[in-house]
Amino acid sequence: MAHNGKKRFIINNERIAMKRRALMALMVCVVAAGVLFTGTIAAHAAGMSVGASTWYWKWNISPEAERSFEPGLMYGPVLGLDWGKNWSLTSVFLTGTFRMENEMIPWYAYPRRYDSDTTLNYSVLRWLKVFGGFKYMRYDTYAPETGKTTGLFEDTDMRHFSYGPGLGIGLTLPVSDSFFALANVSAMYLSGREAFENPVMSGNNLEIKETGFNSTVSLAYYAASVATTFSLGVRYQYFLTRYHSDNPGRSVANDHSTFYGITFSAVYHFGLGGEE
Repeated sequence: MAHNGKKRFIINNERIAMKRRALMALMVCVVAAGVLFTGTIAAHAAGMSVGASTWYWKWNISPEAERSFEPGLMYGPVLGLDWGKNWSLTSVFLTGTFRMENEMIPWYAYPRRYDSDTTLNYSVLRWLKVFGGFKYMRYDTYAPETGKTTGLFEDTDMRHFSYGPGLGIGLTLPVSDSFFALANVSAMYLSGREAFENPVMSGNNLEIKETGFNSTVSLAYYAASVATTFSLGVRYQYFLTRYHSDNPGRSVANDHSTFYGITFSAVYHFGLGGEE
């Protein structure tokens, strides 16, 4: 019992440390953007965007290893800040549940997935931007309990999470006065952990490294009467997950994951003052 208690204490400390590092990385992005914002707000117009985004997605994984996933719906807020002629800061946070099965055990549940991107954007040209920022991904579920649905920010006994930097480019091409075609592609390098709090499964804890890319193509319509942009498109993600076991004698195969589906968002923009 004392040994299990020590394991739980170590895992909890690791989770707290990971959360602190993730928060610090996000704060660095925000502070850096704030410095740039402070230096330009006096001379140029600034604006803010608020809205909501959704993603109806499907997850395919290789090797399957008796695992299967049904499509799920993710949803969440969009926040943005723009200033000067070229700079903007955007943040999108999505979450939702999906059905996962493992025929080998057998086992099924409804894990919760989180997908968050915060980026600092610079417009090189009217139609071309470059961006860099911070990505956070996470999956929470109950293991080995069957049939449970994971609630929002619920404290579960299994968690797979990773975070790290990303870089990308984006294109915006006018189709008409109100319609625009948009395309974005980015690459990411993430680090994290797959951890089990259940003492029976704590020997399965894994360090992870994830590399991949994200791409979106969409058609946007700007409704000037309500200062809102509506966007409909498709999104595709690919990640290679490399596992490293805490147990030197255990070897775990890498995972190749693809996520794809339909996106929709509505974002309202308003000015914060300054010269137009």
